[in-house]
Amino acid sequence: MTVRIVIPWRGDATDRVANLCRVISWWKLNHPTWPVVIGEWPVERGPWRKGCAVDAAGRPDDDDIVIVSDADVVCPQVGEAVDAVAGGRVRWAVAHRMVHRLSESATSLINGRQLDLPPRAQRISPYVDESYVGSPGGGMVVVHGRTLIEVPIDPRFEGYGSEDHSWSLALHRVAGAPYRGHGDLWHLRHEPQARAYAGQSAARGIGSPNNLRLWTRYRTATTPGAMAALITEARGEIRRLRHPPDPCSTTSDADGTGV
Repeated sequence: MTVRIVIPWRGDATDRVANLCRVISWWKLNHPTWPVVIGEWPVERGPWRKGCAVDAAGRPDDDDIVIVSDADVVCPQVGEAVDAVAGGRVRWAVAHRMVHRLSESATSLINGRQLDLPPRAQRISPYVDESYVGSPGGGMVVVHGRTLIEVPIDPRFEGYGSEDHSWSLALHRVAGAPYRGHGDLWHLRHEPQARAYAGQSAARGIGSPNNLRLWTRYRTATTPGAMAALITEARGEIRRLRHPPDPCSTTSDADGTGV
């Protein structure tokens, strides 16, 4: 069994490079035996698709433990979630309950090595812009390798919003309830991605009308058959995006290779 960290990424956001480098150094310091794999979905491939970035990191072995982690977060309690999945108690796990969005000044100090990540202080309020209960599908998720193959992140979610909530719904339906810890997810500050709806909490996470419509399909897929159909569609889209058709060819790839 191998534990590996998959970080979905695209290199067009220069303000996030420092966050990525700091997060990678945190992983190497705290979990040096867990390799960090960058799954990149580059600009030339079109709109950002988190599902494609995770797929680009490569197919895990069935008995791998995969930590799908954003490029700007750390969770000191992640080992608890890894233990829960590795021990066979659950097929996926989330170590954190609360998300703490660090301020711009705190992020600058952390990236400059003038402040610990996460901040080690009796009062964290000077460093945090916002704290809230996180979604079980977002930020950092620990998943069994076979489960990630069976339940991919739907690549039809473009840009920002709703892909994490929908992945959580699919995982709940197919893999059951996760282990849910009481840890803290620390989020380094960056410029927010474009979104169709402003505001806080749920409205902020919608992203776009198209993403909202697809998320609604996941939310209303309350039977195993309905969710299986959505996942089949997602796998087909991953295959299509992984091997785009040759515009000079008169035939298409329809070999049905699995994800």
